[in-house]
Amino acid sequence: MLRSALFVLLASVAASAQAPAHKPAAKAPETPATSQSPVADAEASIVKSDWKSAQTKLDAWLANNPADPRALFDAGYVADAENRPDDAVSLYRRAINADPKSFESHLSLGLLLARQGKSEEARPELAAATQLDSGDADPAMKARAWRALAQIDRPRPGSAGHRRSPRHLRPTRRRTGYGGGLG
Repeated sequence: MLRSALFVLLASVAASAQAPAHKPAAKAPETPATSQSPVADAEASIVKSDWKSAQTKLDAWLANNPADPRALFDAGYVADAENRPDDAVSLYRRAINADPKSFESHLSLGLLLARQGKSEEARPELAAATQLDSGDADPAMKARAWRALAQIDRPRPGSAGHRRSPRHLRPTRRRTGYGGGLG
């Protein structure tokens, strides 16, 4: 329940501040982390936006538990919040390798890649997020994945996928009959 509340709180903060996508939901994968672990302590620091403290705790934990998907996701979130996108991408990818069914990791990686303009890399991550169980995460997060995917897939003017409307659907000029070259 704490992780669910943390997820909702950080999702609302992230949406308003253009911070990283969100924080994990209650459906945490089975990991060695317990409520008394450095990961839980790091998440408490994340809630307070104490990025340095969170990073220190996560780095220490990951030194001995390099495949902990929850800690890897949290470390990616911290790196994203600290504007270290390359580190965040690497950590999110490691989290996905550790737990391929992690909705939060796929969504966060996809949104980060989309923000970087890497649509081709973002698309499979966002598509995966739309197909995965979001657990106790706010349903708005699943909707966010769908919206981001739709935005990536929307053709842009001047792109190969963008077509001008057929001639018969374009507005036509009426002849006014007033002369002066109008019409």
